[in-house]
Amino acid sequence: QFKLKLKAENTHAANGVSVLCTNELKTFGKAEDDDPDDIVLQTHAGIVLGCREEWMVISGSFTANGGEKYLYFGNFTPKDSFRMLKLDSTASDHIFEIYYYIDDLMLMEETSAYECPCNASGCELNEKAKVDTMPLPEEDIFLHPKIGQKLILTNIQFETGKWTLLDESFETLDSLVDLMLKFPEMRVEISGHTDNKGNKKDNHTLSENRAKAVVQFLIDNGIEENRLEFKGYGQTQPIDTNDTEEGRYNNRRVEFVILEL
Repeated sequence: QFKLKLKAENTHAANGVSVLCTNELKTFGKAEDDDPDDIVLQTHAGIVLGCREEWMVISGSFTANGGEKYLYFGNFTPKDSFRMLKLDSTASDHIFEIYYYIDDLMLMEETSAYECPCNASGCELNEKAKVDTMPLPEEDIFLHPKIGQKLILTNIQFETGKWTLLDESFETLDSLVDLMLKFPEMRVEISGHTDNKGNKKDNHTLSENRAKAVVQFLIDNGIEENRLEFKGYGQTQPIDTNDTEEGRYNNRRVEFVILEL
């Protein structure tokens, strides 16, 4: 687990950070020349790491082979998934630099009670981290949004059993504000979903209030109320099994769906 923050002066951000764990020293040339086979963590290619004010907490799990001595931090996001985003509309298209700060690195043994604190999706257990293939640029919701497009907001975090937004959520929420300001005709539905643990009625209430909390954040940050809808679906629309903790984690989510443009 470690913290990551973009250098404040940077006008662009990238969409990936990788962690390698090896038993030997390595040297790297250009990223396109390297395809490491010992990546233990790769953040999700659909999330731009553009937080300049708050630290992002990133973590993942892996099974050690034994003898590992070195950790390397870099960006080995596959070329077909890698992208960079201009954070400041007045900035030049030329990218002078993209620097990140890394702090509070911890390497710890995972216990049965361990709960991953990620706010940048990318954990993979017992295997090399994988990256979902990102849509082609014309399908990128942040560049070329389309009616019906859905974004699963894996970085939105709440207090357990509540709808109070945690600080880790604000980077993703800020990116949604920027998106809706960029496309002023956009109307969206924010929906909340839960796993199947607990009472169905309580789960519905929890999911609705979490969706409402996201909508309220957008309103508080300049998005008109008439451009936003919120719904709670409780446990009725799972996207994964509810028989495992990982599946239940995936089902506990907030979604952003474009209704109009």
